[in-house]
Amino acid sequence: MSFTTPTPAPHSSRRKLIGLCQLTSHADPEENYAKVAAMVRRAHAEHPHCRMVFLPEYFDYVAPPGAPAPTFDPDGEYIGKYRALARETGMWLSLGGFHECRGPGLLPFNTHLVINEHGESVACYRKLHLFDLVIPSRGMRVMESERNHPGECLVPPCSTPIGSLGLATCHDVRFAELALWNRSLGAEVLAYGSCFSVPTGIAHWETLLKARAIEVGLPPY
Repeated sequence: MSFTTPTPAPHSSRRKLIGLCQLTSHADPEENYAKVAAMVRRAHAEHPHCRMVFLPEYFDYVAPPGAPAPTFDPDGEYIGKYRALARETGMWLSLGGFHECRGPGLLPFNTHLVINEHGESVACYRKLHLFDLVIPSRGMRVMESERNHPGECLVPPCSTPIGSLGLATCHDVRFAELALWNRSLGAEVLAYGSCFSVPTGIAHWETLLKARAIEVGLPPY
């Protein structure tokens, strides 16, 4: 999970605290939820001024090839656990990317959902730019489009306790237009829920984040 965020105004008495939950997701959604719940509750207990917690892309699960791939209704039981967690802790949650059900036989969306402290949906962004990469010389083939359906519309920034939040997901960081569009609509924070590979992360991730931040006039963090 990475993001860019503005420097507090001179009159601000303190920085707004943001919780970043990083986990290695496995194939079991319930096991992953237990990890997330423990981190969110810890943030709530140890940092009472923390108002919002961000989860990475594929916080729900990462399944090996050929393994069962469940999908989830944003208003269903599994995402409902995260809604209940938000109500329990009184904190907003940015669910950085989960497998949203589109119906029987249809590929899911990769959905970034923002939930307020009452467990209500505030914004729902479906990943526009899917990560497809084939490098025959390295035996590398990653085709997100074979597992997910691309999003179909832009989603304007939403108002949150940490400022106006522009939503994106992982590979979206390579496309400056999305960041510029969000910033033009008043986004003060750009969030990129991510599940990045180690080699490409080392080579590109920080550089791309800095580029997006410089382009839109926000400091990278």
